[in-house]
Amino acid sequence: MQNDFVGAVSSGNEQAVEELLLQGADPDLPENPTPLWLAAIGKHAAIVKILLKTRRVNVEAENKSNHGERAIHEPCIWGGRDEIQIVEALLDAHANIEGTTIGAWTPLHQAARFHGSEELMRFLIQRGADVEAVIGRCLSTPLHLAAEVGNIGKIKVLLKAGARPDIEDVDGRTPKVRAEENNHAEAANLL
Repeated sequence: MQNDFVGAVSSGNEQAVEELLLQGADPDLPENPTPLWLAAIGKHAAIVKILLKTRRVNVEAENKSNHGERAIHEPCIWGGRDEIQIVEALLDAHANIEGTTIGAWTPLHQAARFHGSEELMRFLIQRGADVEAVIGRCLSTPLHLAAEVGNIGKIKVLLKAGARPDIEDVDGRTPKVRAEENNHAEAANLL
């Protein structure tokens, strides 16, 4: 039954997930990755909500094989369909908005660097994400990461939220320097 349950979660089959839960499937398998993580990375907001509704899932479970990411990190990395709904459901279930990966990346760092939308970043900030949180030993802020990839929209979101462009990383580089190093002149000029 558990293999069928994991398959239903991964494929986004809401009806099968609900039926298997009624038959006794465990929504919080100690598997790696967990069903909640699979639903989040699969962009299945309805499945995430079904699993959370059981109140038997660990929203902070880490995916040990994937840099210690939790379910909340996945929509911030991959963006796309239902990213805000998934993050909102996880935060409402008490996921840590500042929870970090093994490398100390917060959800906001990941949204700034990867495929999370500007709307998702605004949502994270509205819910209390620290715009000046730093990544472990490298000391990069979300603004460093958005500048490094030259994403003007994300830079504007962070600046509007009060991110300081003068913060230096471990190598003494500001977000502007990171933009210049990666040939993002427009981003560097904005900073």
